[in-house]
Amino acid sequence: MYANCLPFGKYCGQRLTDVPADYLRWLLRGADQLDHWLRLDVQAELSRRGVRFVLAAEVFEVLEEELTARVSEDEDLEHAAAGRLTDHVLEACEAVRRRYGIGQQTELVLAGRVGRPLVSGRGSSGLMQRAGHSWR
Repeated sequence: MYANCLPFGKYCGQRLTDVPADYLRWLLRGADQLDHWLRLDVQAELSRRGVRFVLAAEVFEVLEEELTARVSEDEDLEHAAAGRLTDHVLEACEAVRRRYGIGQQTELVLAGRVGRPLVSGRGSSGLMQRAGHSWR
């Protein structure tokens, strides 16, 4: 089995399978040297361990974009009502960000059951699925 090794840093030369999960999550949060393929390998390793890593700020950005698009595309909503609804959604998202101190480096971690790694990527099976899993 192929195991990628880290080319730099504290665990330089070690296989991803031997690197602590906290360090792997740290890499995803901000290591500038992390190329696209290594990022995918790190995400896959975390998923193999049953950890789903997502930056909270990204979740809120996508949520805001999706809700805004759906409201603006709904022809049954009057313009004024759509504007108010959009404002309320954005205000609610901002309130949640403030309440939980969510910034650019805040992460959401979805821990999977042992032996059942979660699917990585932005599909509908990843972010919002909670059955049998817990947010921490």
